[in-house]
Amino acid sequence: MKKLLLNIISLLLIIPFGYSFFNEITMFNIDVSKNYMFLLGTIAFLIFCFLLSNKLRYFSTFEHELTHNIWALFFFKKPRGFHVNTDGSGLFEWSGSTGLLSKAFILLSPYFFPTITMFLILLSLIIKDGFISIYFLVIGMSLGYHIFSTIKEMHLGQTDITENGYFTSFNIIVLMNLIMNGVVIAFINNGFNGIVEFFTSTCMNGYNLVISIL
Repeated sequence: MKKLLLNIISLLLIIPFGYSFFNEITMFNIDVSKNYMFLLGTIAFLIFCFLLSNKLRYFSTFEHELTHNIWALFFFKKPRGFHVNTDGSGLFEWSGSTGLLSKAFILLSPYFFPTITMFLILLSLIIKDGFISIYFLVIGMSLGYHIFSTIKEMHLGQTDITENGYFTSFNIIVLMNLIMNGVVIAFINNGFNGIVEFFTSTCMNGYNLVISIL
C-alpha cells in the first residue's frame, strides 16, 4: 500500500515538475556568455568522459558511494561502511532501520543527484566576478560527468534499482531528475532567484492541474 501511494504521488508530481523543467529549457539563452560556457562544458566533458571511461572508473565509483552517503545523512542514517575497490566496484552500508521512502532515495540517489554540481552551486556565493565564465564552464563539466555516470551505471541489473522494483525506481528517478536538473538549469538562468522561481512555478502548475481536474 505504501509503495502504491509513493508511486501515485511521484507520478502526479512528474507533471508539474516536468512542465517547470521544460519551461526552464525554453528560457535557456545560449547567447548569454555564462549559458554558453555552461553548455560548452557539459557537452565537451560528456564526450571526454565517454572517451576515457575506463580511466574514470575508480573516481566514478567513489562519487557514486559518496552520494549514497550524503543521502543517508539526509535521512539521519549513520554511515557504517564506505568501500571503493581498485577494480571499480564499491559498497556503502548504513546503520539504522529504513522505511520505504528513505531506502528508495538513499539507494537511487546516484542516478538523480549531481553531487559535484550541487557543491559548485553552493560555491557561487564566494566566486568573484572575474572567474564567472570559468566557473560556469566547470559547472557544465560537472553536469556532463553526472550525465555520463548515470548512463553508465543505470541498468536493469543494478541492485540499487532491483531492490526497489523497476517501476518504483524509474518513477522516482524520472521525477528527481526533473527536479535536480530543473534546479541546475534554473540556477544557470537566474541564480538562486531562478531556483526559487522554479519551485514556485511548480506549485502553481500543480495547483492549476488540481483545479482543472476538479
